[in-house]
Amino acid sequence: MAAVGEVLASIVLREVARKLGSAAGDQITAQWNFTKELDGMRMTLESVRALLRDAERRSAREEAVRLWLKRLKNAAYDISDMLDDFQTNASDAGKKKGVFHSFATTTSRFPMANKMKKMKKELAKITEEHKNFSFVPIPNTASTEQDPVDPRPQLPEWTDETAIIGRSQDKRNIMDALLKRGSNDGIMILPIYGIGGVGKTTLAHMIYDDWHSTKYDCYAWVHVSQTFDLNKIGNTIIAHIAHPEHPEKKSSVLDNNELMRKRLGNLFDGKKILIVLDDIWESNEFNMDILKFMLNVGKNGSEVDVIVTTRTEQIARKVCTAEPYKLEPLQHGTKIR
Repeated sequence: MAAVGEVLASIVLREVARKLGSAAGDQITAQWNFTKELDGMRMTLESVRALLRDAERRSAREEAVRLWLKRLKNAAYDISDMLDDFQTNASDAGKKKGVFHSFATTTSRFPMANKMKKMKKELAKITEEHKNFSFVPIPNTASTEQDPVDPRPQLPEWTDETAIIGRSQDKRNIMDALLKRGSNDGIMILPIYGIGGVGKTTLAHMIYDDWHSTKYDCYAWVHVSQTFDLNKIGNTIIAHIAHPEHPEKKSSVLDNNELMRKRLGNLFDGKKILIVLDDIWESNEFNMDILKFMLNVGKNGSEVDVIVTTRTEQIARKVCTAEPYKLEPLQHGTKIR
């Protein structure tokens, strides 16, 4: 299972390009004649950034694109590590005096210069391969169309909890798991999985009804179903948290991952959030990673609890950050949603 904080290539490249720009303007960089190399790598990264939104969308269904993005991201991480090594070596050399300073500078500079040239060549080779995929630049704009927003939580038709025989223990087990989370864990994603009709949605609703307005500052229920639409999920959460009394209220709909993540981060800031993602069928691990990354934006002590309902253990384990909960059929054959 991939880490919750796994980062999109577009974000990695943006941060590494910024780091390269900062390093290129550094005094020690100019002294060691590395400015040209660093600027060259920065410009190479910038040249493909405009194409990454299209690449990231296509990577969910095209294995070759996914592997290319992975190589590009790994190269960017290597550059970041190289810059850290460079700054450490430069700092150590600067502490030497006299002949020792000259010797330290020379012994540090040449290996680093060779490493930079090799890395610049490898980066150029990887980025050049983007021409094989015919990516299309997609502008970073916020749409004003309203279609992606699910204005109200599609909750199941409710049955009195006392009539749901045999689910009180399951409810307590899941509540206990949520209560035991550490206060600084950021995001907790706890899936409930089981066969269709076993009662996953009803159980999630029992917990949501009990806690959503007492334990949490903000809450959202998103019915996902078989069509996995990340924009719809994100915008529905934003609508319910920004306008809890009127989630259908018209507001700008975001179709950009970075803008959506920033908006969610502002809304989650310092708060306790409960989100239910009901009936997820998506099994693509890359899409699950994007979903987790989008929601992992807590800061200033915010806590985000996400309950996911799904039919398969495979999906549950791809999306979870806590041990998935298997919901067994009721003993007496009662069938609920």
